[in-house]
Amino acid sequence: MKSVLLIISILSSLSLYGQNEVQWTFSYNSASNSVEAEAVIAEGWHLYSQFVNNEIGPIPTYFEFTESG
Repeated sequence: MKSVLLIISILSSLSLYGQNEVQWTFSYNSASNSVEAEAVIAEGWHLYSQFVNNEIGPIPTYFEFTESG
């Protein structure tokens, strides 16, 4: 549970450094024991990963979590 709260707080703090075109909402679903992230993106804007594929350009943002412990 502590690690879930840590992830939520880190992801929430990332929104402080972004622009206003993306609004993030994070929640913990106790029924499925999962963290849910939702991004509402302003019209005309796109959300990309910080990584670029040299062959195709910017790649879509995704989150990948590995189970610990």
